[in-house]
Amino acid sequence: MLKYLPYSMNLVLLCFSTAGIYAQSSHLNQSVPAVYTGIMPNENGKLYFLSVASGDTCWAKIDTSFYVPSHLMVDPQGTQNGLFFDFMDKNLYGNLYFGHYTDDLVRFKMPTFIKNTRIIAGTANLDLRSLFDKENSSEIPKLAYRIMDQYGQILYDGSIRVRIHEPIEPVLTIVEGPFVNMVDDQSVVVSFITNQRCSPLVFVNGREYKMVSKSANMSGEKNHEIRVDHLLPATEYKYDVHFGKSVESYSFTTAPVPGTAKPFTFAFTSTSRSELGAAENNILGVNATILQKAAALAAHENAVFFQFSGDLISGYSTTVEEADQQYYNWKKVVEPFRHYIPFYIGMGDHESVKTVFDDGSKFGMGVDKFPFSTASSETIFASHFVQPQNGPISEDGANYDPHPDKADFPSYTENVYFYTYDNLAVIVLNSDYWLTPSAKDIPMVGGNPSGYIMDNQLKWLAQTLLDMEKDNNIDHIIITMNSPVFPTENGNTGMWYYGKNTVRPYVSSIPVKNGIIERRDEILKLLVNESTKTSIILCAQDQGYSRMKLDSESTIYPVEYRSKKIRLNGEIYQISCGLSGANGKKSLEIPWGGSVEKSIGIPAVVFVRIDGNQISLRVINPQTLEIIEEVNLQ
Repeated sequence: MLKYLPYSMNLVLLCFSTAGIYAQSSHLNQSVPAVYTGIMPNENGKLYFLSVASGDTCWAKIDTSFYVPSHLMVDPQGTQNGLFFDFMDKNLYGNLYFGHYTDDLVRFKMPTFIKNTRIIAGTANLDLRSLFDKENSSEIPKLAYRIMDQYGQILYDGSIRVRIHEPIEPVLTIVEGPFVNMVDDQSVVVSFITNQRCSPLVFVNGREYKMVSKSANMSGEKNHEIRVDHLLPATEYKYDVHFGKSVESYSFTTAPVPGTAKPFTFAFTSTSRSELGAAENNILGVNATILQKAAALAAHENAVFFQFSGDLISGYSTTVEEADQQYYNWKKVVEPFRHYIPFYIGMGDHESVKTVFDDGSKFGMGVDKFPFSTASSETIFASHFVQPQNGPISEDGANYDPHPDKADFPSYTENVYFYTYDNLAVIVLNSDYWLTPSAKDIPMVGGNPSGYIMDNQLKWLAQTLLDMEKDNNIDHIIITMNSPVFPTENGNTGMWYYGKNTVRPYVSSIPVKNGIIERRDEILKLLVNESTKTSIILCAQDQGYSRMKLDSESTIYPVEYRSKKIRLNGEIYQISCGLSGANGKKSLEIPWGGSVEKSIGIPAVVFVRIDGNQISLRVINPQTLEIIEEVNLQ
């Protein structure tokens, strides 16, 4: 293993010393993953990091937050004239806005807030007497409400159904969804969350579908995933969700038979984390203003699905519950459109949930939160979405796995996967797996730098591409991930790091064999030199929109690079797109600058049209509806 170590004797000594610290940590507390170095608990179980380089002790930050579901997503109580909310924090003051949803005849039902009441010392009373018609007490209308604190920040948009009589009574409600997921030519999965346990039914084309309870609880579940199958290809279906005495109705359209090669369009973008400007630019971690415009634009453009590749939320959360709340807010923003259009979601660095050690720096030293099975960024992400489970398992079993007989790494379930639509295959990679955000911290504590695809994920990618090359129904393969292979704005991101191949993961104090530039080249070899069907990499992280074409003439190395180089035998496009505009940074001086064919620092949604063997792009600013460019790729 010594051949993988840097030549610096200081680093060699550091690796052996920290390996000893790992052994001590593992002996004291088996909950500290073996893949980390120097993390230990004291006698009370509080975690700290002992730096071999400085001898300093950095204690884990213990963070708590009010902005969590147990406070903001509370069930109200019925009163004689309305509802009573108790947010369980006497320091909360602000406003609670409420009103109806738009008319049932409207396809995309949006909340309308027409009244408000004060939140005082964490409680609020809603008077609903003039809002609903009590003459028809058999109705169970759906109430929309918005929580805003005393500083004007929107915290959560919720909904609750109520029975109109005296006293008014909150009843069974779908509080999230329903969403259509994983639509293929014969089936779809309908998912939603209710505020109470129940056993709902989904009706499609006169047939009843239900979910087998995962807990065998006679009262049913709150989280529901119902598979609807035996459907016809390329057919629009109405679906009715029955729960309690209520019904909600929407529709979806199945995919064509694989390989039909009929024209279709899908949407792509990323990056909807909160921004400055208050109001809906920041609904607790989410830029709802631009995100909802992007989703509406996708519906208007008749996109058959929406690929959203990371940086959904502001994230970098230190508590699982805070990350949960930001995910709930993101899903609520796009809910009216996900009733009809399947969204496929990829992870980015902002989806990180961290254990942070206070080392005196601005952000501290963060590592992927553990236990991995319940608290990692990957596990929390997967818990909020319904996605294909056809990816790799984890990095367990790789050459650098310290314990091949047990789980040491986070899971890839539902954060690395592929799906197909007609003659297209989309492979979703996780370029922020097991993330330690600061590359300089990785040799000390362990972790993976943003942009690095680790060994097992790479092997899975290679096998998946090989299988797709043999599939006659697939004409096109598109790769998507959060990190750009070739960044155009920040040289310290993506698969670049200013060309420093020394950047790489460290596992149990040992660096892996290949650096990030070498790993980038291995990926390019698979995508360009060995695959005849891969034509596009869709990525994020850069601000705004850019398009570049890489081929044998492209310069992809710094002048001083002396390691083995790859020559591209074909061509590939990298499309980088996000809903954030330019962040004020100047464009990066990059070797591949001459390959950039379009770059603009404004929000964008890319509409990829597949028409037989042809691929074209239509790129639109969702704020202004301005067409940024229209271009044929092949």
